Amino acid sequence: MKRITAIGLAAFVALSISCAKKTENQSRAVVTFIIGEVQVFKNNAWGGAEAGAELYQGDRIRTNPGATADIQIGQSVVRVKEKSELALAALFMDRSTGAENTSLELAVGTVLAKPRKLVKGESFMVKTPTAVAGVRGTMFMVESNAAMDTRVEVVDGKVQVSKRIAAIENIDSDAVRDSEAVKKIEAHIEESSVTVTENKAVKVEAREVAKVNTQVEKMVLAVAAVEEKRVDAPPVEIARVVNEIAAVKAITASEVRDDTALKKEFEEMKLVELKEPVKEAPIEKGRVEISVKPESALVYLNGEMAGSGDISLELSPGAYSLRVEAEGYEIFQKDVVLAADRPVKEKIELARLRPLDRVRWNLDVKSPVKEMAYSGRRVFVATGDGMLLAFERDNAAKSWGRKTGPVTSGLALGNNVLYFATADEKLNAVSMETGEPLWSEKLAGAVIDTMTAVVTPAAVYIATTKGMVYSFNLKGRENWKFNAGAGVFETPMLVNNRILVSGSDGRLHSLAAQSGKEQWAVDVGAKFRLAFQRGTLYAVSYYGSVSALEMEKGAELWKKELADTFVTAPLVFENRMVVAGMKGAVTWLNLDNGSVIAKKALGGAVRNSMALSGGVLYISANDTLFAIDASGGGVQWKHQAKGRISTSASIVGNEVYVGLDNGRVVSLNRNIERGRQ
Repeated sequence: MKRITAIGLAAFVALSISCAKKTENQSRAVVTFIIGEVQVFKNNAWGGAEAGAELYQGDRIRTNPGATADIQIGQSVVRVKEKSELALAALFMDRSTGAENTSLELAVGTVLAKPRKLVKGESFMVKTPTAVAGVRGTMFMVESNAAMDTRVEVVDGKVQVSKRIAAIENIDSDAVRDSEAVKKIEAHIEESSVTVTENKAVKVEAREVAKVNTQVEKMVLAVAAVEEKRVDAPPVEIARVVNEIAAVKAITASEVRDDTALKKEFEEMKLVELKEPVKEAPIEKGRVEISVKPESALVYLNGEMAGSGDISLELSPGAYSLRVEAEGYEIFQKDVVLAADRPVKEKIELARLRPLDRVRWNLDVKSPVKEMAYSGRRVFVATGDGMLLAFERDNAAKSWGRKTGPVTSGLALGNNVLYFATADEKLNAVSMETGEPLWSEKLAGAVIDTMTAVVTPAAVYIATTKGMVYSFNLKGRENWKFNAGAGVFETPMLVNNRILVSGSDGRLHSLAAQSGKEQWAVDVGAKFRLAFQRGTLYAVSYYGSVSALEMEKGAELWKKELADTFVTAPLVFENRMVVAGMKGAVTWLNLDNGSVIAKKALGGAVRNSMALSGGVLYISANDTLFAIDASGGGVQWKHQAKGRISTSASIVGNEVYVGLDNGRVVSLNRNIERGRQ
């Protein structure tokens, strides 16, 4: 049997007071100076900061209006100016050599950095959502505004500034990252960086970075398709992508006319002598010993996994919720109380359940599944080879199939009609019953797979990558069209008789649904997606900002910066919002102020839209579908598919449908009734 001790359970420290113990290879970071109201984010919660407080890798600091805070990191000093939020992304120190490597993430605001003179092998970087500034001993300022434009000014020394390309950072395949194409792009980005010298400054514009990132995303997806053998040759020419990136506005340096005040402020930033931290007296612990059968069963304490098989732990005294579960066995749950002089000892043998399969059926459609939808007794599938198929939900029997050409948009259902766009830039309507074409209308621009037509009992609305927004009646006659002035890459939203359209220039347009007349437009920031609840709009941007907007005029109510990249829309329900990002984290936020309620790691990038049904979230990360308690609780179940999941989950009754990029459509049982043998 396996035996897991407390020493081997580093991931389980959240269960005891020993969570304050930090790894010994981190630089020491201490708040040395504070003016005004300053907060720090530690242990998944914001709290007030005080001078002398120690910060660790992963902690964040936020300054209110009029506030300032100095942080001493090893022998370097960083000043966080008012209305700023800074994350300590990496604080590494080699204890044998004293070498330091520091990386800071500035979400918004201004920081002054005064790192120590670095030697070979050391680094000090300040990153914003759009830029990276790296140095070797200097004094410099970094600003990141609400639009995510970055400005770097150097007072002394040199700073290397480059564009930050999220599409490169988020590559989760070693084969893709090591490919010749990606290496060429990385080399070009490095070559296009700028060395900023004393009394000079540079500005990195978010919109220009977004253009580069869009091109790189296309190339990365093309390389991934080759590496995964889904295509024989890359559909995107690397040389062309490099040329398009080279054509984007470069970073240029300019003279700073008068930086006397800034120099004086840097002179005020002094190293202070830090007292050695007082060692806390050891906390009396109690012992937990748990033996389980089968050995593969997972043991959870207070919702956190403690291991499998036989478990031996030393934990702080208190009440704990014990849960043991294994696939094919009944879940065991019990509340236990641990005392220093009274160990908890449990021998648990799980009751076996009748073997049941979560998969209802698994159908091969011979081509990657691009889009899926369901209605009534049927499931509709658009494939990569240009086929539109209808299958019976009960037994996967084929009802009809039609060659439509490549479907580029999502599938919209309504009025017993399927609506979708094709590669020839047409909006099509076909009968859900027979697949017979009903009408087809030419559009100015393409409609891509992040976009779907909006269908009502009276009209169909759709937008294109050339910025045209259309309204058609149910016979295919154009009611009106509107030019948003920039490409649209997200599905419009219909709210309170308004059509909300987000442009690639970062502007959000509110149009009257009946006439197409613009009511207002506001600048929200590049590349964002929307959700709506009780008179408030909620937007999540590609670059990690989440904001709440007043519906009437689009005024901002609050804004939150998350250290992630988002390509899917948020979900809102009750008093919370859920966002899931490319770093594999699901985050629950309070709708009133954007504060983080809970966070859960899935272990893979979330590329497909989330679905909510019956208080359960269905989220796919690479090849795994998770069913998670929507309130921010644990995973109810997960299913690993034999291929990457390429569609969002479709839920009807007790059935869940997903499409895979290897050409399979899978129907799962949402809930499995289990009984004893």
